[in-house]
Amino acid sequence: MAANKEGGIGDEVLEQLLAGRDPATVFATGGLIDELKKRLAERMLNVQLVPIEGLHTKATVITAQPVNSCSSNETTGQSVCVANNTDVYLINGSSVTSTLTSGATGTAGFSGGTCQNCGIVIDSNSNRAFITEGTVSGLDAYQTLDLATNTFSAPVTSPSGISEDIAYDPNRDLILSPNELGTYELITGATGAIHDNATGTVELESAKEDCTTGIALSSVEFTGEVFLADLSQATYVAGAPRSWSAPNQFQVFPEICSSRGRHKWLGRRAGIASRGPDRRVW
Repeated sequence: MAANKEGGIGDEVLEQLLAGRDPATVFATGGLIDELKKRLAERMLNVQLVPIEGLHTKATVITAQPVNSCSSNETTGQSVCVANNTDVYLINGSSVTSTLTSGATGTAGFSGGTCQNCGIVIDSNSNRAFITEGTVSGLDAYQTLDLATNTFSAPVTSPSGISEDIAYDPNRDLILSPNELGTYELITGATGAIHDNATGTVELESAKEDCTTGIALSSVEFTGEVFLADLSQATYVAGAPRSWSAPNQFQVFPEICSSRGRHKWLGRRAGIASRGPDRRVW
């Protein structure tokens, strides 16, 4: 085979795909091209239900559009996933039971791409889902979905931009949303009031919190740093714009060459951080 000089799919991959095949059938119905389309669609679409404990069975949840984020209500067992467009999938077990349409009217942009729906987190206590999304004005927004009635609130515009991965604190009724402009937004779930904290850095990426102690964090993308703040001591300033402050610091982890990823709090005040530019831990 002639060498591939234009980049893209490497020659070795093409050789593996074509090995043992009759070239005349590659473009035929049911041939290699159709098989690739099917397999790529399966990878890009759908959601994988992967049991961690209990008697559940691994399954594929069929979705009409590529999904970027999911969250579940541990009380009701319902999961909600958002697609890159305006689709919101309500899932029970391994089936989509309803498809809703969010209020996204445009796209939000990140270093990794763009999305209309960009993220979701569920508050199990109130059975609400909080969705981040883009708008036609170019400003990002937050929208609440009441899962008891499947109704959306009006989107609330973000002053500085949404996070790639939001978190929710049920003890303080706060949505945590650190963004790529270096601003850490806190949004009150009940009222939609947004308070900003300009942390003095850029490329904040994902939010997590130990909701018992109120220690919140965010990874600083492309670095080994993590921003930490004590929300149990947070103070809020009303006005325009609203702001918040709390004891905080940047912590450097030399072991993490690039903190481009998620963090997860575990028991005993421990957490997990990703290591490397493309490996993420949920």
